[in-house]
Amino acid sequence: MVNSLKPTFIGIGAQKAATSWLAETLKSHPQIYMPRKEIHYFDLHYEKGRDWYMRQFKDAPNTSISIGEFTPKYMYDQEASARLIDQYPDIKLICILRDPVMRAFSQYKFSKHKFNYKHDFREYFYEKNDVKERGMYFKQLSRFSSYLDEGKLLILVFEEVVSNIQTTFEELAQFLGVDVDGFRQVEKRGRSNVARFPLLRSLVCQAGSGLRRRNMHNLAEFGIRFAMPMLRMVLDKKDGTQTLSDDFLKELSGEYWSDINKLESFINRDLSLWPSHPSFHK
Repeated sequence: MVNSLKPTFIGIGAQKAATSWLAETLKSHPQIYMPRKEIHYFDLHYEKGRDWYMRQFKDAPNTSISIGEFTPKYMYDQEASARLIDQYPDIKLICILRDPVMRAFSQYKFSKHKFNYKHDFREYFYEKNDVKERGMYFKQLSRFSSYLDEGKLLILVFEEVVSNIQTTFEELAQFLGVDVDGFRQVEKRGRSNVARFPLLRSLVCQAGSGLRRRNMHNLAEFGIRFAMPMLRMVLDKKDGTQTLSDDFLKELSGEYWSDINKLESFINRDLSLWPSHPSFHK
């Protein structure tokens, strides 16, 4: 049982690799407390101080065995990583990795949906600096090498998770010290919609982001849970045109081969199930 209201684990990434599903899965467990996904302390709210961060966990029940949060940007953002490592050198970390090209393509579809991005995936990939870099997992995780060496970094692989969720439950339970039977099945949320009224859709999303920046999280959460499902029925339409060609997959895969090879050695794991793995393109 946790003796004080402080985090015992932090989820750090990667973006567009089912982190929302993973966070909801963790929250579903009665022995795990998470206030909400994406507190953004180490990147957006660091100036508010550690006491502010501790207050985010004040409602944790005394029965909680594990307390934590999940902000995917921590792994990617070098300054946020450094702050986390400095303040919590002994905490447990969780990340989930996805084929880097598929991760980038998912980010592209999200930008089309949420921000009404107009151009194709090729332009998006090469135009947006963070898109490629977010998939450089070795470069990011090497900053957390001490956690890996001490068994305090749990690395999940998206493609393995979707094929065997029960094994994922077992890994999480063992890592966090909770009962495996406490996890419940959480539906994986994925969308392939685009905005029917793009300007209005963009304004709605910006309003939600503005509420979070002003620390009005309860109002933002209300919008997500109750207002947004109804708005999506009006604002969104199905889009069947978003595809990734084999040729472009091979082209982009080459951008990651060096990092993937280093990552496999670093985490001692075979990642040949990824479509962007060098073995797929011999």
